[in-house]
Parts: sequence; C-alpha cells; structure tokens
Amino acid sequence: VPLFVKAGTVLPWAPVMQYVGEKAVDELTLHVYYGSEKLESNLYEDEGDGYGYLDGNYQYKRFYTEGNNKYFEVVQTKEGNYHATYATYDMVLHGLPFVPKKVTADDKEMKFEVINPDKNLIRFTVSENFSNIKIK
Repeated sequence: VPLFVKAGTVLPWAPVMQYVGEKAVDELTLHVYYGSEKLESNLYEDEGDGYGYLDGNYQYKRFYTEGNNKYFEVVQTKEGNYHATYATYDMVLHGLPFVPKKVTADDKEMKFEVINPDKNLIRFTVSENFSNIKIK
C-alpha cells in the first residue's frame, strides 16, 4: 500500500502496541520529508488513560519545517506538562535536494549517517527537547 506524504511533513512512528502502556517507548522515530514551503505538523501525547490531561498533564508538540536547495530546518515548540518515556528522537530525513554536509541541533553539531546517498536520505539521533535543527 503506497503512503503519500505531503512535502515538509514530520511523521512520528512508535512501536506497535496492542494496548496503552504495553511497552515503554525508549525512542520515537520522526520521519521528516523535505519541503521548500513552511509547513506545520503536530503531535499530541498524554498518559493514554485517565483524565490527567484536564490538569495539563499532556504535551502538544508543533514541528515547523522549511527549506531550499541548500538548507533545511526543523523547529519544535512544546506546550503542556507531560513528560514522555523517551528522551531522544531517531530522525530520518527524506528527499533532501542537496548532499548534506553539516547537521546542527540547537547550534551543536550532530553526527549523521547517510542511509541512501542517491536520495540524500539521512539519519541521526537528537534530544527530544531540541528547539531547532539545521541541515546544510
């Protein structure tokens, strides 16, 4: 089944579970698709049961992406008091129109792996608390 994703989308992937809390999520995978126009993606998280969200025990994350033929940026903002079980994102970037030479998260240089050089598909791990990622 083909999956069509809008350019600029940040698409979270978590392990398959049969019920809430079946297993701890140690790392959340974010598939990020290159786009030249500014786009917002959202992720809502809470305990998954109960009414704690009424007292602010939730987290609403917004991801903004934007790029051009030499640069791509991902910005994250958060609201709420919930703390996820994972501390890092496994970032997988798809379809970059350039060969990336440098990746920074909050102005700190990150190591990255080129998964598919023909499609400029890269992967790296970053703190789930990042504010800004720049790929050049």
